[in-house]
Amino acid sequence: MFSLILIATTILLVAADTNVFQLKNGTLIEGVERIEPQPNGIKIFHVHGMKYAKIHELTNDQILQYGLDSAVAENFEKQEDEKRIKNSQAQVARQEEKDRQIEMAKAKKAVETFANEKGIDARGKILQVLHDDNAILLFNGCYDQNYIDVEYRAANSLWNSTSDPRSKKETQPVQVSKTRTVPLESLVMVSDCETANLKEEEGIRCRIYEFGTYTYKTKQGKMNVIPKYTMSAEKAFLSN
Repeated sequence: MFSLILIATTILLVAADTNVFQLKNGTLIEGVERIEPQPNGIKIFHVHGMKYAKIHELTNDQILQYGLDSAVAENFEKQEDEKRIKNSQAQVARQEEKDRQIEMAKAKKAVETFANEKGIDARGKILQVLHDDNAILLFNGCYDQNYIDVEYRAANSLWNSTSDPRSKKETQPVQVSKTRTVPLESLVMVSDCETANLKEEEGIRCRIYEFGTYTYKTKQGKMNVIPKYTMSAEKAFLSN
C-alpha cells in the first residue's frame, strides 16, 4: 500500500544499469535519471524531461516494486477529479460574478446618464399628499430650463472703433447660455416620494422624471387624466 511516508518523502530510485524503463505496453523510456512514486503512479525523470506513468501503465511487478496500491490510486484520482470539478465550478462562478458586476456598472452608468439628461428640478406646492401611493399632487409647478440663445453684439473690428456717429456698427452672432422658467401642467402627480413629513399647501422642490399619466376621479365624479412624474430615475429609465 502506498504509505504516507512515501507521499511526504521523495524517494529516489535509480533505474537499472541500462537506465531504460519499459512500460506495460512496451514503450521504452531511455536516459532514466530517477523515479519517484506517486499515489496513482510514478514520475520517471529522464534526460529529455519527465513522464508521469499512471498505475494502469505499469506491470504488476512494477506496481509491487514501487509500493503502489490500486485502491489508493483510484481514491486519489477520484479526489483529484472532484478538485478539478470544484475548481472549474468556482472559476465559472467567479466569471459569472465578474460579468454581473460589469453589467451592474453599465446599468448604473446608463441610469446616471439618463438622470442627468432627462431629469428636471421642479418646484411647486403640494395640493394633496397620497400616503398610500407614496405620491403627491403638485400644482402651480415649474422648472428652470437651460438653453442656448443667439444675440447680436458689436463686432471687435477697426470699423467699430470709429467715433463717427454716422457710422453703422458691425454686429456678429454670439451664442449665450440662458435660463428660463417653464411651467408644468397646472396639476401633476409625482410618485415615489417620502410622504411621511410632507404637508398640503407647503412648497416643495424635487428632481422628477416623466412617467406617463395618472387618472383620478374628481369630486364631481368625473375621471381626470394628468401627467405623472416619478422621483425615481431608475423607474423612469426602465419604463423607457
